[in-house]
Amino acid sequence: MSSRDHRHFARIASAEKGFESESIAVAARRSPGENIEIGLELSEFAAAFGGEIDQPDQISPARVWRERKRSEW
Repeated sequence: MSSRDHRHFARIASAEKGFESESIAVAARRSPGENIEIGLELSEFAAAFGGEIDQPDQISPARVWRERKRSEW
């Protein structure tokens, strides 16, 4: 790569670092509940593009333990 390319990508990296720091500061000023809501909205937005958000069946840890013990016998 040329020195021009290095400078170009260094400027991009510097800008990204600044945006990242700013985003972290903004998120830190919000309440945890607000951040969770935003995360859920982003998940729904991503799922609208073909993703699937399915929760696996909830299996209790006790049931998993019993099944493992049965298979050991």
